[in-house]
Amino acid sequence: MSQNQKEFQKNELPFIGLNPTAVFQEAKMFDDTKIKPKECAQVLTKILYVLSQGYINKMTKTEATNLFFGITKLFQSNDLILRRMCYLVLKELSKKSEDVIMITQSLTKDMNSKSTVLKANAIKVLSEILETNMLTYIEKYIKQMIVHKDSHISSAALSSAHHIFTRAPEIVRKWIGEIQEAIHSQNEFVQYLALGLLFKIKQKDKLAVRKLVITMISSKSIIKSPFTHMILIRQIKESILLESEEDKRRLYFDYLSNCLKQRSEIVVLEVAKIMYFLRLEKPNLVPKSELLLTITALQLLLDEKSLLIISALRVIEDFSKLEPILVSTINKNIQKLVENPNLQIATLAVTTLLKTGNEESIDGLLEIITKIFDRISESFKLTIIRAIKILTIKFPKKSQSLFQFLLRAISGNGDYEYKSTVVDSLNDIIENVPENIPRVLSVLCEVIEDCEYNNLSIKIIHLLGNLIPKSKEPEKFIRYIFNRTLLEEPHVRASAITALAKIAGIGIKSNNILKDNQNQKEKEKEKENSNLKSLKEIRSRIIPLIKQCLNDEDDEVRDRAVFYYNIIQEEEDKASKLLLDPLPVSLDSIEQYLLNYKRNSLTDEININEFNEIIIPQEKEKKEVKKEKSPLEDIPKEFQSLGIPFTISSPLSLTEKETEYVVECSKFIFPGFILFKFDCTNTIEDQLLSKVKVEMTPTNKEFSLEKQIEIPKLEYDKKQTGFICFKTNKEFPVGSFTNTLHFVSQTFDTTLNDVVDDGFEDEYQLEDINIIISDYIQKIQENNFEEKWKNLEDKFESNNKVTLSAFKSINEAVENICEFLGLAACKNTDKVNDPKSQNHILLLSGKFLGNIDILAFAKLKFIENEGVLLEIKVRSTNQLVCESIINAI
Repeated sequence: MSQNQKEFQKNELPFIGLNPTAVFQEAKMFDDTKIKPKECAQVLTKILYVLSQGYINKMTKTEATNLFFGITKLFQSNDLILRRMCYLVLKELSKKSEDVIMITQSLTKDMNSKSTVLKANAIKVLSEILETNMLTYIEKYIKQMIVHKDSHISSAALSSAHHIFTRAPEIVRKWIGEIQEAIHSQNEFVQYLALGLLFKIKQKDKLAVRKLVITMISSKSIIKSPFTHMILIRQIKESILLESEEDKRRLYFDYLSNCLKQRSEIVVLEVAKIMYFLRLEKPNLVPKSELLLTITALQLLLDEKSLLIISALRVIEDFSKLEPILVSTINKNIQKLVENPNLQIATLAVTTLLKTGNEESIDGLLEIITKIFDRISESFKLTIIRAIKILTIKFPKKSQSLFQFLLRAISGNGDYEYKSTVVDSLNDIIENVPENIPRVLSVLCEVIEDCEYNNLSIKIIHLLGNLIPKSKEPEKFIRYIFNRTLLEEPHVRASAITALAKIAGIGIKSNNILKDNQNQKEKEKEKENSNLKSLKEIRSRIIPLIKQCLNDEDDEVRDRAVFYYNIIQEEEDKASKLLLDPLPVSLDSIEQYLLNYKRNSLTDEININEFNEIIIPQEKEKKEVKKEKSPLEDIPKEFQSLGIPFTISSPLSLTEKETEYVVECSKFIFPGFILFKFDCTNTIEDQLLSKVKVEMTPTNKEFSLEKQIEIPKLEYDKKQTGFICFKTNKEFPVGSFTNTLHFVSQTFDTTLNDVVDDGFEDEYQLEDINIIISDYIQKIQENNFEEKWKNLEDKFESNNKVTLSAFKSINEAVENICEFLGLAACKNTDKVNDPKSQNHILLLSGKFLGNIDILAFAKLKFIENEGVLLEIKVRSTNQLVCESIINAI
């Protein structure tokens, strides 16, 4: 190894293990009277690295603000390298700092300087740190810079315009004339940014987009950059699908064909992706000649020197699912890659050949797969397993060797999705190779003996329940299922009992078949009857096994054991029917009947004969049924240890419904904890949000953050849910939370169905959330109010007299008191019979957190020009509860 190589390895990652505290201590040199540009630039580089590693999320606003303004002192230096580093770090810190607008004057000075570097970078930073209502301050500068002769300045202005468009699209639309002029720029990058921005502005007007596409592809001399070609190609995809005129559609395909002949590999690959998408969406839309030209162009990218070889192989593999015959024309080129040292390339080549190869090539491919299988990623393993499943059905003569490969695969290491896919594949193809059932049973029984995934164990147990009765020695495998009832989790034990009962049911059925076959010739039925007799004996063996589970500690397991044990004891015909025949009533009918029963608060007994009379609602009505889903089902497992919530609030809107982000919050009250559920919806079609979370800041110290679950990805018009849990530091605190929605915003290309940039961190202010006394109260009506009121006489009582001047009638006051306190009105006292009544008595009852009884007796008197005089007494078994309710009023 040369000295240069050693030096490179030593300094390859110089900042690994960098201590943020030490770095920020070094930043104190920014306060020195004499600025040292080289040393300061080095410290800024370290700060930028620390921030990029996520430390900015750990910084407080005060720390970020102090560092931000410390860096602004470096503007005194005229060193260009130092100034550019300042710009980079300030852009990052502006997301967390306060009062960043203070440096506007310095940045404006740089923006008006003669230096190209300072001018371009200053406009980028300004567009990032200025709030939306302040963007008009720099609007004229950006507009002028878009058509600047210097490409560096022009590209900086266009890049800033892209970011501004996400916040203030109406401002950017004013610059459309300048943007159209920039499209004719001789600089490739300027043209690329300008065309992308123009499409973004016109994205809602499909007709305008199609006209712009036709204009661009008709004037071939305009397009200078491969990146500009890529933008047009992505827009053409949507235009082809919408175009009804054959001549214009032919124009699109001619342009795509010309792009396939270009030297730029990224353009060729982009066209190939679009061709695959069009072939997938509308099979008859793309001519065969275009598809053949696409496959031929992709063949040129299979050179091992190509940087896009993996991407090209992925597209070829996708095409092999739709056009295996066309792809088989380049199989010779693909076969050269199966021995490639890069496992991704080798795996993609193999999976493509599995889909396009012939029967003779399978053995050789399996040999190669076996060599690399343990070293490839789980996603590639899944692809291979699915391809082998299809081959087993396509080439029955090779099913034996393919089947053996699947059995080896299920015995190896892998995650749940991988092993589950193998089990599904075995289940689907076992009918083609029934002679392998004993081998399958042996392997699957070994797998469940040491299976770390409970759901996988359940799936395998279900498969064993179907296969064991078909084997010649069923008693050999029953013990493996019974072992699950002793060693596994409750839901695995329950599935094992069901499988045992099913095997017993088939044994009962076999006994009936034996009786029917007694008079037939022994030679004809000897082989079949020997197996049936074995199944009959199994029934007698399974009964004591299920009997051992009758005293299981888990309710579900115990109930299943009791249920199946009693069924097996029934008459043979009845037992066989109950165990093996499908339900005479659909589950949808049962569900709808019970929902109707619950909705109508019926008191009659449930009549099973009425199940089949239920008409299942159509799609629209089914949506209404889904609304009855219990909110408890949405609580993730991380919070299920909190138990059952005492109260659940109705969803509270934290944004307007017409805004770009719609957020609703529900409050789940537990003893000692409050769980907030946030339902978030992204209404911007060309935007993908990731790392979405709500930052909640309590106004007092009675709440402390316990745990938070953020939303990994929030797509357009798809509701996703996040959670925040706070611990309450006193019994039932009240207060409010200020809320901010934080996320990473990425531009989403709807035509490509993918993001086109790395995105940027952003935030959105939400409405405050209040925790009030009624959040801790359940509305429960007390039928014997007088008796209960008297029983609480020797407990605790608090009272208060207050004038409610905001209410203009008794009726209005009653409605608001019931809603504010969260108590249920007793004996219909929430209804004021006479609207002009001057006096009213309101009886209220409920349960406070901890199942504490509450009763309230209120007298209301309307006084002209003053409002409603309220005299209220509250009784409870807890003095603090009484005082809290009275103080809330």
